Amino acid sequence: MPTVHISLPSKTYEELKKKAGELGIQVTDIIKIYIKNGLEKGFTGRSCENELETIETKIKILEENLRQLRKMILKAEGRYKEALEYYQYLNERIDFLEEMIVPLSQARSAGRS
Repeated sequence: MPTVHISLPSKTYEELKKKAGELGIQVTDIIKIYIKNGLEKGFTGRSCENELETIETKIKILEENLRQLRKMILKAEGRYKEALEYYQYLNERIDFLEEMIVPLSQARSAGRS
């Protein structure tokens, strides 16, 4: 892939770095987005802003979806833990009842003999 080296004023670089940080991408990636948009839509600058706003909106939506998914997972884990505890309780109860039944059935067998 061809490489291009550019010199930027510090202020421009800082603006790019800030915007890239907000979007969670690298500075080189945001530069590529600006260049691509400029080539596709002309260098009005506004189309890039619209594109970045769209990306920011999508990121916010994804973050909210992720938050809701994590909440659902925590709730499911809680329900699983409750079900497991209830299952263990039932197994203990069955064992207890079986222990009571065995002596009773032995007593009945002895009484019939």
